[in-house]
Amino acid sequence: MTKKIRTLLWGIGALMVAAAVVIVPTELGNGSPVGPAPTTSPVGLQGVVAGLAAVTPTPTPTVNPLCAGPAPVTPAPEGLTGEHWVDVSISQQLTTLYIGDTPIQQFCVSTGIPGVHDTPQGTFKVYRKWAVTELRSNVPGAVFDYPNVKWVDAFDGPYYFHTAYWHNDFGTPVSHGCVNLREADAKVLYDFVTIGTRVVVHE
Repeated sequence: MTKKIRTLLWGIGALMVAAAVVIVPTELGNGSPVGPAPTTSPVGLQGVVAGLAAVTPTPTPTVNPLCAGPAPVTPAPEGLTGEHWVDVSISQQLTTLYIGDTPIQQFCVSTGIPGVHDTPQGTFKVYRKWAVTELRSNVPGAVFDYPNVKWVDAFDGPYYFHTAYWHNDFGTPVSHGCVNLREADAKVLYDFVTIGTRVVVHE
């Protein structure tokens, strides 16, 4: 009898242990489900979700279409009269040709590196032109030698409009202070200006 009772008691104990295992809560005290952490996080939320950084969509950069290639030549409206002049916006990296108050052509350009090789701001006049020339400098920090540079228009001392065959970073300030243009755009500007044409450069 004693052996039977012991066997019975052992059986009851085993059943109680099994029952205790079965009724273990499926959630922890902080409300987080038991089990492996999720492998993905909700999209578009800020902050941290389930211990993982939430995914925030990356905005698509806005690219000025004028910087994708040479600007199409826009014929001046027939009969339009007024002063031919040039506007350069450093903040927008844009050069605009005007007849009077009417913009007729616009180009993506590269002006000088801010704080290093700033493009001068103010009102100037084109004082010399070269269809092709060599641009060189021996100034410390700005040493270069570029032969066969086309469609060059000087507007303030050593600062010019000109082509820049050595880079394709138009829309970004990368020059030594000049206004760099693609060759096709520089040719349009070269044909547009004459000695004495007003040039306005501003932020």
